[in-house]
Amino acid sequence: MAIVAPLAVAVTRSWRPFVLLALALVGQVTLFLVTVALVARTRPDVPHLSDELPPTASFPSGHVTATLALTACTAIIVFRATRRTGWRLTAVALAVLITAAVAFERLYAGAHYPSDVLAGLLLAGPWTAACWWATRPAPEDRARERATIHPAEHELERE
Repeated sequence: MAIVAPLAVAVTRSWRPFVLLALALVGQVTLFLVTVALVARTRPDVPHLSDELPPTASFPSGHVTATLALTACTAIIVFRATRRTGWRLTAVALAVLITAAVAFERLYAGAHYPSDVLAGLLLAGPWTAACWWATRPAPEDRARERATIHPAEHELERE
């Protein structure tokens, strides 16, 4: 967030990306902590690849929820900031690949059951979508925001 938020605010000249990221990440941490307190499932009884693995609860995967929230928000910001298909596809592909890599690593390391990873995705996905919906520009603000981000395109539309 320390890199994505300032860069997004600078490119879009709007606080909307910062609010989206902050809301999504604070919300996912809150959902994660509440779920951990309610479920409190122990980690899988397998050899762990990391000796430093904390003896915290397994369900859901906090790494997966945080990764999905951050990468999905980054992809949303890219979609709002550009109309270029290449950038948009790259953002979505990276969001999917990075989240999948983190999910696989958490399973491979013995830190989580597959259902922990799935629960992380099911917590973060709808929450991030709700954050996108809550921070989207109002219809009357969309044209003004597009003109700010894409001034050359806006000039062509007026001619």
